[in-house]
Amino acid sequence: MSSNVFASIYAPAGDPRLRKAIAAAALNGLAIDLPHFPMRPGIKAEDDPRDATFWSRFPLGKFPALVTPSGFTVVETAAIASYIADSGPRREQLLGKDNDPEGRAKIAQWEAHSSSEFNSPIRDGYMTKLGFKEFSKEADDKSRNELERLLKYLDLTLENNKWVAGSDDLTLADLSLASVLCVGWGGMWIGKDGVAGWGSHPKTVEWLDRVIAYEGIGGAFDTFKYHE
Repeated sequence: MSSNVFASIYAPAGDPRLRKAIAAAALNGLAIDLPHFPMRPGIKAEDDPRDATFWSRFPLGKFPALVTPSGFTVVETAAIASYIADSGPRREQLLGKDNDPEGRAKIAQWEAHSSSEFNSPIRDGYMTKLGFKEFSKEADDKSRNELERLLKYLDLTLENNKWVAGSDDLTLADLSLASVLCVGWGGMWIGKDGVAGWGSHPKTVEWLDRVIAYEGIGGAFDTFKYHE
């Protein structure tokens, strides 16, 4: 690991879960190394970084997984993104001002919404689309209806807020929720039309476009494109 690298993150290339961490690192001016890390162990041992050192650092084998030059480790995407956000000059923008517990709580609330409420139906629908789960129209309809309910809540929130947590500027809550929605609307599951389609949620689309175009986020969302 180079001396000017803040941390290395083990994750498959293009893992959408890394978007918020990459964006937070870019805003904080932190260099992140992304070593080669296949989704599954390679046939040849030399092709796979899951060696004895990796397992000693991450006994559960979970990824994304972060390690710093000092040897500090952390897993879970929310924890990784929060650590990165808290480690640079934009920490109070991303996580809320230290003397504003209410603002910090709102940011934490929307981060939780992202990883639990929004992620659950999107993950189920996307995993089915990728073939990791057997398709069930009943289950698919349930996921779409749940996401539609959540999007209406988000639309209502954005009626009077430029950013989801009601802050004056982009926060980690925006990056977290945008990362999740980009999977739902850019991952060949939900298109423009139909239940939970992006065409029915102009306020949310306007906000998502604002997040994606935010200056200084290091191309974290460059690969995203709305699924038609």
